[in-house]
Amino acid sequence: MDTLLAKFKPIIYIPNENESRTLKDVIYEKYEKYYVLWYHWPHDGYLTGREDYEPVILIIKKDNLVNIGIRPHNQYQNSTTWITENEKPVIVFVTAWHAPNIDQGQKILEIAKKPTFSKRIQGYVANFGQPSTWFVSADAGRSVYDYADSLSSM
Repeated sequence: MDTLLAKFKPIIYIPNENESRTLKDVIYEKYEKYYVLWYHWPHDGYLTGREDYEPVILIIKKDNLVNIGIRPHNQYQNSTTWITENEKPVIVFVTAWHAPNIDQGQKILEIAKKPTFSKRIQGYVANFGQPSTWFVSADAGRSVYDYADSLSSM
C-alpha cells in the first residue's frame, strides 16, 4: 500500500457479527485522482448467502483528501466533511447489510462505539486488487468508476 493511501485509509466500525459473517478482507484500486477501497463481506444481510463488496471512494487533490464517496444500498452518496479519529476519516458500516456511512454528526458514531453494536478497526490490511465485475455497478445504474470520475471533477 502506498503512503498516500496509508495516510487516508479510513478507520472503520463494523457490526458485531459472528466470524462467518464479519469483514473478510479489504482490497483497493489506485487511480490518478482517487482510490477505491472494497470492503468484502462473506454474507450480505441475514437472508442471503451472497457475498458483497462495499466501495468507499477517496478523492485526492494535491495530496489532500477532499471528498469521500460511498454506495449504501445501491445509491451513491458523497461528503466533503466527515468525522475523524487520529486524523483519519471514519466510516461506519451499518447493520448486517454493511451499508457504509460517512455521517457529519456524532449520532451514528455514538451508536457505533457501543461494543454491543460494533467493533472499531484501524490497522486492517488493504491489498491491491479488484472485485468481481458485478460489484462495480451492483444495480446502481452507473459504475463506481463513473461516480468517482464525477466526484474528482468537482
